[in-house]
This record gives sequence, structure tokens and C-alpha cells, in this order.
Amino acid sequence: MRVLVIDDNPDDRFLAIREIRHEYPKAEFIEINSERAFAAALADGADVAVTDYQLGWTDGMSVFKRIRGSLPDCPVIMFTGTLGEEHAVDAIKAGISDYIIKDARRLPRLRAAVHSALKQVRERRERRRAEARHRDLFMNVQTGLFVCTQDGTFLDGNPALLAMLGLAEAEELLNLNLLVLTASEPARRAWSEMGKNGIRDMEVDLQMPAGGLRTVLLNARPASKEQEFPGVLGSITDLTELRNAVAQRDVLMREIFHRVHNSLQIVLSLVSQQIRAAHHPETSESLEQLGERIQALALIHRRLYESEDYTSVDFGEFLAHFAEARLQRRSDLALLLHSGPLKVAIERAAALGLAANEMLGLLRERTILDEGGRLKIALRREGRIAVFEMAADKGRAGAAKADPLRMRLLQALVKQVDGELHLSQQAELPEVALSFPINP
Repeated sequence: MRVLVIDDNPDDRFLAIREIRHEYPKAEFIEINSERAFAAALADGADVAVTDYQLGWTDGMSVFKRIRGSLPDCPVIMFTGTLGEEHAVDAIKAGISDYIIKDARRLPRLRAAVHSALKQVRERRERRRAEARHRDLFMNVQTGLFVCTQDGTFLDGNPALLAMLGLAEAEELLNLNLLVLTASEPARRAWSEMGKNGIRDMEVDLQMPAGGLRTVLLNARPASKEQEFPGVLGSITDLTELRNAVAQRDVLMREIFHRVHNSLQIVLSLVSQQIRAAHHPETSESLEQLGERIQALALIHRRLYESEDYTSVDFGEFLAHFAEARLQRRSDLALLLHSGPLKVAIERAAALGLAANEMLGLLRERTILDEGGRLKIALRREGRIAVFEMAADKGRAGAAKADPLRMRLLQALVKQVDGELHLSQQAELPEVALSFPINP
């Protein structure tokens, strides 16, 4: 910290420095008793200045004005024995931080005055920084921000609001009233009944000054007491652009899922050709299992691009299409489906679709159906848990051991959905079930 001590009397400079050093032992003190020394010190800067009022080469108020002109943030404290009460009042009004009478009993006040002045400087700088940040946010944020009177007349708005309303200059905004532009009686009523909580995320239609309507999201609240004006602060978010962006995203997502589905269908067709060309039953069965896995993935993507919800899949609806496709593929298979709607997150849909395929394959391996027997597929909810199970209604146990590859794949898929796999055998009929949390 750099302290200017301006006084013709070296004893007074010594007393001032000694007192301030109690509070700031590491401070650098610059003693000034001439115009030349003062000019040089100003050029090097300072954090605080202590000056006498009566100087042989100038006066304390002239010193203050020169410091204020060169170093606006440098507080000046008058330490004098010649300043009358009237001049002291004038000095404080001019911006002097404080004045201390040269008196041994009042010396401790000098230390406190320096501390207080520096604290005020820090607070002013912080306020300026905060105001600059807020102004930068106000000017550059893409949401329309406004200040208006309680009756809705605009007082100020940021560039985003001007652009939204099609205005070239901020002065044009002052001629507009938000409530007049609001083509919504519920919004006007909410405004008139607005309490301290204000209006939150209300969708309204705004009449544009140049004509036409635009759907926006309105937020508004009364100004706080600290803001010292009886007005309203608020924001307007243009939903038209957001909805256009969402629509473009939906088109893109639909196209992606459609292309993935079509690509999987092409691969499935190639696998089917390989099955028909295969000469060994083991090869045909391996390719058939591969085709079933590809088909399960293709059905998931089909559900995604045919749906308008690209964040989840109705697993119950998927199972219905899965059962239908599997019956077409396996002429020796009879299925009975019991399921209802169940939304699962998109990131879990593929794993659940493949798990359904592997569970069905596992059950077919371990079950010999009697004539007229069917494999039952059921999906139900138990609170926040979904239970997906398969069992035969007529038949007997088949192979005791499952295909190792199928089991490894099934266990990995179950882990992906944070689920639990249950294999059991009741009344000589195998059962397989998967329980998993619903969109945790």
C-alpha cells in the first residue's frame, strides 16, 4: 500500500506516519513538502493521501482536486489544525473522505479514518465491477430483459428485447406498453394481481409493433425496496425460435433413427440370404439368432422414428411388435402377450430390446412345448420397478444348460439397465424374468 503524507511540518508528518503504521506496518510512505515532490508522487500513484490544509506552496483543497483528477480512487484525508468548521463542511461536500484535527488525543482517529476510507474504496470498486458485470449481462444475454412501470410502460430494455420486438432504437421502446402488446386476458389479470412472487413462466402471445403475433414466455416481479423505484423487472423469452429449433431437432432425430432402422433392415436382409444359402443346420441356427438380434434393434429404432418422443420408448408397444415379428420369423413359435404401456429412457431401450430377444431364446432352449402350448410374455409394474417375465403354459423342461454366449450377453444387458435376472423352474416349466427400475 502506498501512502502520500503531505505536510510542510516534518514532526506532523512523523506523527501521521507513526499512527498509520500501527495499522499498516508494510505500507510505503511518501513524504511530500513541495510541488516538485507532489508532482512526482502523483505520477507514481497512491492508495491513500493524508494532507494538511495550509501549505506553503499550495493548499489542501487544491491538493485534493489534483489527486482526484489523477487518481479518482485515491481517498484524501485532511489532517490539519487550521481548518474551520465551515471549510470542513465544504471539504466533506467536495469529496474529502474525512478530516482530523491535529491533536495528540485525536491521532487514533487518523488510523481509523484511513481504514474506513480504504474500505469505502474497495466497496466502490466492487460495486463498479458488479455493475459492469450486470450491464454486460443485460446487454449480451439472448433473453429479452426489461424494466417497466407498474402499468406496463417500458422504461428500459436490452438489445435482445429490441430485436425481438423489431425495434431499431431504445427510444422506440419507451412509447410501448407491455400490457397493450399482450394479447392475453389471463396475462393482464395475472399482472394486475401480481404479488411479491410475480409472474413465472407464463406463456403469452405478444402483438408485434410491426404486426403479427409471437408466442413468448413471460417472467416479471415487482422491484425490491433496495432498487428504490416502484416498477417491474422482467424477462421475455421468444418461444417461436425455441419451437423452431425443437422442430428442426425432431426432424434430424427422426431422420437419424430412420436411417439406422433402414441400415439394420439391409443387414437383416443380407443375413436372411446367408441363412438360405447355408448348408449346415448349425450355421443356419447361428445366423438365425444373429438375425433376431438385429431385428430387435431395428424394432427399437422403428419405434423411435415413428414416435414424436425422442427421449423414451414405450416398451410395452415394442413387445407387441417384437412378438408379431418373431411369429413371422419362427413358424414353430406360439406367443401370448400381456403388457401395458411402459416408458423407458432412450439410453436403456436398446439394451431392453436385446434382453427381450435373449430371454425368449433362452426360454426356447430350455422348454419343450406340448401341442397347443405357448410361450407367455408379461410386463407389469410393481411401484417403481418393472417386471418383465416369460414362461410356457404347456410343456416340459428341455436343455438344462443355456448357450454360454447367450447367457454372457444377457447378463451384460441386465447390468446395463441396473436390473436383476431371475431363472426358475416351477411345475417342471422353466421361467425367466427381468426386473429393473423405471427410469431412475
